[in-house]
Amino acid sequence: MSLNPGNWWFYFNRINKSTAKCKIAECNYIKDTGKSLSIECLKKHLKNKHPNLFQQREDYVAEERKKKEKTFENKEDNPLKRSFAKAQLQESGPSQKCHSPDILETLKATKSGAWDRNGSSFKEANRGLIEMIAAGILPFSLVEQPGFVRFCKIIQPRYNPPGRRHFTQVELQSAYDDMKCVKAGISLFNNDEPELSNLIERAKRFVRKIKKSRVLSEEFKELQAALELPSLSLQKDIEVRWNSTFEMIDRLIKIRRVIDLLCDRNNIPSFSNTDWLSLGSIKKLLQSVYDATKLLQNQTVSISVIIPIYCALQHNLTKEDSDFSSARKKISETLSTKLGRIEDNRDLVLATLLDLRFKLIYLDETRWEEYKKWLIQEAEKNQITNEEVDDFLIPMEEEYSLDSC
Repeated sequence: MSLNPGNWWFYFNRINKSTAKCKIAECNYIKDTGKSLSIECLKKHLKNKHPNLFQQREDYVAEERKKKEKTFENKEDNPLKRSFAKAQLQESGPSQKCHSPDILETLKATKSGAWDRNGSSFKEANRGLIEMIAAGILPFSLVEQPGFVRFCKIIQPRYNPPGRRHFTQVELQSAYDDMKCVKAGISLFNNDEPELSNLIERAKRFVRKIKKSRVLSEEFKELQAALELPSLSLQKDIEVRWNSTFEMIDRLIKIRRVIDLLCDRNNIPSFSNTDWLSLGSIKKLLQSVYDATKLLQNQTVSISVIIPIYCALQHNLTKEDSDFSSARKKISETLSTKLGRIEDNRDLVLATLLDLRFKLIYLDETRWEEYKKWLIQEAEKNQITNEEVDDFLIPMEEEYSLDSC
């Protein structure tokens, strides 16, 4: 394959995979470029030893760049784009004028490098592309297919879509991270009540003591066997693990008889009846949070369950209950802060609305008309008629209106 003057190897002969020789006879420059075949040393040699050739190469590259830019400008005026513009003008109607974009905005977009690798337009296009791939369950190889690349060049010549590795390793992760982690939001538990905090800390110390002592661990197992109880190990409360506080307390309650006997026989500080009642109240308090996070850990769960889970949790946490009322309030506030105004999230509302298990049950009745408009707008994107939306929604409205009577 012939090389053009813009290629650095045009001025050198490749001796082997790692060695280059200057083509200028009197120079006879030979350089080992290393395993990576770096051309930095070739650039420096040409610039320092043969400045005329170096300038010749720079002029050639600049000229080629101008030719490409001119080609892109010609593409802007191709028949396909003209047909798009004509269709848009027809849709806008005769009463509307076609306004050209502000020249200052255009200059800003082009000169500020908006379509460079780190430009705002480039990033926005990538985000739109990953959302299209995710929504349509399309293969990532789409971004490398010649037809798709050609389509992108027609729509926006300055946009060069990255390879599929970039979308799988960067864009997909970024889009995922931007979605709030609901599991983390509902599993934050703050021990603000001294009584509750002290009791949980005592339970932690007890579990650590048994697990660290080989003698106590063996006696613990012997007592379980003697009482013909299932062989259950103690669970540690780990701060970075969701639900570990609930699991620790739940396990302690299940093997209460073994713990009481073990404490009596070894002079270990035991739990009083009041302590056990309090542990039962804590378990009851955390049960709904535990069930919710377990449900969300299921690989087949969809986002349609998030609003129902949120409503159910808030309902349980705001019940009139004298046990640890401030802790209940704190969990409820943390939940609201982490998830925000969840019923303003269009994706979550539409997913809940279309889930036949939930429909309108967990949605605010005063906003049903607003949600209907959201559904119609989404349906129009997918060419679904308003009548089909009414056929879907009206039976639900009648059903829940009858239920409320």
